[in-house]
Amino acid sequence: MKILKKIRSRVYPFYTSNDIGIEYFRQRLLYYLLLCSFGLGTIAYLTCVYFAYKYNLPAIIIIDTMAIGLIAFLFFNKKLKFATKVFGILTVFYLLGFGLLIAIGPMGAGFLWLVMFSAMTGVLLGTRPVFYS
Repeated sequence: MKILKKIRSRVYPFYTSNDIGIEYFRQRLLYYLLLCSFGLGTIAYLTCVYFAYKYNLPAIIIIDTMAIGLIAFLFFNKKLKFATKVFGILTVFYLLGFGLLIAIGPMGAGFLWLVMFSAMTGVLLGTRPVFYS
């Protein structure tokens, strides 16, 4: 029980807005997005590294290692501001999309990461940044 409490105190987010509104929703969504990206992304990372090594694709290993490292940094660092974490997770989505599109081509999943970048830009930042993305 003490271990679970220590983990929860280490990763549970600090919310800047106390009222129930759009900002609170965005902060909660970012936290759960980082939680799922780190939890499920670790499993996907391990299988991806195995297949990338098997088919001799070192660029994929480098891109995915940088992505899971940045997600872990954003998830476990409580001192970062909301805007910094949003910029970080959106950077991960964009770099994964662009990198996989360049490394594998249109047959890979790069375009899905780019769509995720645009969708999460709209959800986390609002309507004006979506037009730029």
